[in-house]
Amino acid sequence: MSEALDRLANNNPVEEERKFQHYSCAKQTMRTFTDTGRAITFINFQFITDDEDLIEYLNTQIAKRALPGIAKGASMTSEEASPMSALKRRLRLEILAEQKAEAIKVAKGFVPNMGSTKDKLGNTPKVNPLGSNSLLNAAGSTSGDGVAE
Repeated sequence: MSEALDRLANNNPVEEERKFQHYSCAKQTMRTFTDTGRAITFINFQFITDDEDLIEYLNTQIAKRALPGIAKGASMTSEEASPMSALKRRLRLEILAEQKAEAIKVAKGFVPNMGSTKDKLGNTPKVNPLGSNSLLNAAGSTSGDGVAE
């Protein structure tokens, strides 16, 4: 049994956390080329890479001020660089903010209005004691199945 687990562990090694570098650009979309002809494309004002050659090239060019409008950003982990992770993080923060706002309202004694139980004529519906799903109005007639009790 442990041999099978060892084989599984060796065939599916845990991925090491990769490091990415973020660069920002003054233009929404821009393409530049390295000295060796490799393309660097900025999309949505940014470029994110884990390629050491590109990182070294961009850092050198930024230091020489050879690429105006391009700035070095923060280092990122693969989790932070993932667009889906960013979306999940943003949604999680929004949900937590909504829950906090609701908790503050409840703590201050705010009770939400759940609506009225009266119908348009002012009658309060009652549950049929016989267990059917129809509701009885105050006059005793049924609403729903058309059978009077």
